[in-house]
Amino acid sequence: MYTFIILCLILLIKSNNLDYIPQDAINYAKTYCQNYNPNYKTYDLDEYEEANFVSQCLFAGGQSFSGCKTKDEHGVIFKYNDLQDCLKSKGWVDTRTRDSRFKLGYPIFKASERYPLLAVGLKGNKILYAAHRIDQCEKEIDDDDLIFYYPKE
Repeated sequence: MYTFIILCLILLIKSNNLDYIPQDAINYAKTYCQNYNPNYKTYDLDEYEEANFVSQCLFAGGQSFSGCKTKDEHGVIFKYNDLQDCLKSKGWVDTRTRDSRFKLGYPIFKASERYPLLAVGLKGNKILYAAHRIDQCEKEIDDDDLIFYYPKE
């Protein structure tokens, strides 16, 4: 009986990020960073639109948002804080340091501007990110003021 319960808990924990494929999130981001996906709602408020876009990317990569709050009718999250809370509830951890856990396709958050972004490439030591703004499909950003999210190991 206890073995069954432990096995179920392990599967539940692992299922939060087991199916996440970062390359699928990157492919989605590069496809829709300038040409919005017509299957999703767009928001006039930049903060909402950026969380909406990163949520779409993560969803395309296989991240589930079940049980998370402030989802729109398409099942994605459009609020900055709610996206952070959801990721943490799904087993992601945050840090101000880019380390060996960093992978392209993981979300990063520009803390001072309250914008979530998706890491889509590297140019030297700089991260290239995608956001729902016309000139930001593969724009460089320094690590300063970033919050990095990693799946819990």
